[in-house]
Amino acid sequence: MREAPRRIVLALALPALLLCSCTRAPPLDAVASFEQANQVLLEAKSEDDLLRAATGFEAALARGGENGAVLHGLGNAWLRAGKKGRAIAAYRRALEYRPRDPFLQANLEQALGHRLAAEERPLPRTLLFWHDSLSFPEKAQLLVGCTALACALFLLGRSAPRARAFARPACFGATVAALLAAASYALAVHERDFTRHGVVAASEVVARKGNAASFEPAFNEPLKDGAEFVVLEQRGDWLRVRVRDGLDGWLPADRTETW
Repeated sequence: MREAPRRIVLALALPALLLCSCTRAPPLDAVASFEQANQVLLEAKSEDDLLRAATGFEAALARGGENGAVLHGLGNAWLRAGKKGRAIAAYRRALEYRPRDPFLQANLEQALGHRLAAEERPLPRTLLFWHDSLSFPEKAQLLVGCTALACALFLLGRSAPRARAFARPACFGATVAALLAAASYALAVHERDFTRHGVVAASEVVARKGNAASFEPAFNEPLKDGAEFVVLEQRGDWLRVRVRDGLDGWLPADRTETW
């Protein structure tokens, strides 16, 4: 094999090997916990049964890590148990791994009381129109794939003079695609690892102007079960949060669910 073709093959093969190494089968004990929790959920006849199913799904997550199917089941258990806030938290986490699952979207919309399409989207997510349609792992795969293609086309243009007329514009297009994929992945990392999301997990909670119950209410009305927010900071057992309308207030951490 000549040197130039060898470089092209390596440029394509290395990202593929990296992608394969990122996938792994869940541990057997996690699978067993998931299947048992699913069975309990299917046969549940009381709130205690539903809470037992939720405990089983949480055990599967603890043993096997984040998983869209497990989080979906956890959300179903919480929703049937009347824990709307906890159900929304589980569904939101599941959506990172199963963004195109129509049943997951329908269950989340039922818990929210409105359609996901009606939610206001930030400008970056509007410009990156595919962002909400790809899971977090798929965004990483798209970035690696576009980068590998750009590198391969660059090497092809450098090593094969006859292919330069095709390789150079194609390399430019692949580079632009890789930059857009990088922007989408960076946004996903920011939302996932650098932003702390939360939801009220009690019938209603009074937001305060400070981190103690002695402070005056921050809003005219208490926040209801399922109200979503972003955590700005934490002091002891209190969270300073920003709700969807842009207002700030302090909530007791034990009456919320965050991720």
